Amino acid sequence: MAAGDVPALLALYEPGAVFADAGVVKMRGDEQFEAGFARLAGQKLQIRGNPRLIAEFDDIAVMYNDWTETGVDADGRSFKREGRAIEVVRRQADGTWRFLFDDPYGRSGT
Repeated sequence: MAAGDVPALLALYEPGAVFADAGVVKMRGDEQFEAGFARLAGQKLQIRGNPRLIAEFDDIAVMYNDWTETGVDADGRSFKREGRAIEVVRRQADGTWRFLFDDPYGRSGT
């Protein structure tokens, strides 16, 4: 995110992956992800994750990740956000993991 490298961000997600916001689907599939990440690229986001739980079963894992991020908005003002995510990832044939479902605010109300 900090580098604004949209192709590298897309590589973290499986085709057909879902990005939600507190349970509401915001992006699904490469075209929506590319457009969404392009909007975020200019914010120079610095994201710090703090995984609280990783429950792995075969090639699927569910992660509870508490995170913070800082960035710069369109007016040049600095900001800070935080959330409590639910993320689902799948192990790929090469041993890497890619997101199937990413909801950065999925646990924020709990």
